[in-house]
Amino acid sequence: MTGIPRADDESGQLNSTRWLEDGSFIRLSNVSLSYSVPASLTERLKMTDLTLSLRSVNLFTFTAFTGFNPDTGFFEEDDYPINRTITFGLSAKF
Repeated sequence: MTGIPRADDESGQLNSTRWLEDGSFIRLSNVSLSYSVPASLTERLKMTDLTLSLRSVNLFTFTAFTGFNPDTGFFEEDDYPINRTITFGLSAKF
């Protein structure tokens, strides 16, 4: 007796739950942070305003799923890894 199915379709493995996984997940999808530098510092730098920013898309996905994307499933045709994008910004006014 083994836990590995036979290599034919007559064994009834087509309707098996062998490949089912828990697809639950938590995703930190869109994060935006910005910081305005205090006027006491910007005046020393001869600026009227200085803002630093950070934006992230698809930062983290917490899951036990072994595929690329728990949204689509494991054997989907268009199952690609989700892109992670991190953007830094600087806005200065003189």
